[in-house]
Amino acid sequence: MPIDPQELWRTVRELAVDIGPRCPGTEGEKRAARHIRAEFERMGLTAHLEEFPCPGWECKGASLVLTEGSAEFEVTPVMYSPGGEISGELVLVRPSELEALTPAEVKSKVVFIPAAFGGIVSRNQAALRLESLGVAGLVATGSHTHCPSTKHIREPRLKSMPVVVVPILMANKLAAHI
Repeated sequence: MPIDPQELWRTVRELAVDIGPRCPGTEGEKRAARHIRAEFERMGLTAHLEEFPCPGWECKGASLVLTEGSAEFEVTPVMYSPGGEISGELVLVRPSELEALTPAEVKSKVVFIPAAFGGIVSRNQAALRLESLGVAGLVATGSHTHCPSTKHIREPRLKSMPVVVVPILMANKLAAHI
């Protein structure tokens, strides 16, 4: 069966625009699954949905306010990030410094990582490590200049440390406050 580029774009538009966010466990994810099943059936294929346990997550927004100077930054919580209000000293940690950190250096602080680092596995491991050191929250720099991604870190095992991401341009402004 030849691939029709117009059909591909129609499908992308339906999933990304019409259905919208499709985080695991949400109604958007269920609508997307039903839509894909219907598309397969329209093509004459046999398709069915399988239910399985999956941690859910819903973005409820976030903000970052620096108490010194009252600067406010637009941030985006990452998928599976625990919610909650946090406060603490904002400290800069470079990706190369992550492994040598001790709890005394970062416990109860908000860690800011000013550069995108590694792939998703490395970023997830870094988030788990920081949480194990007692970090109150993590502000990570995304890999895009203007828009953050809720998928920059996707670690469902995070239990207590909220994680937000900022786009590169916002990270540069935030770094100037540390």
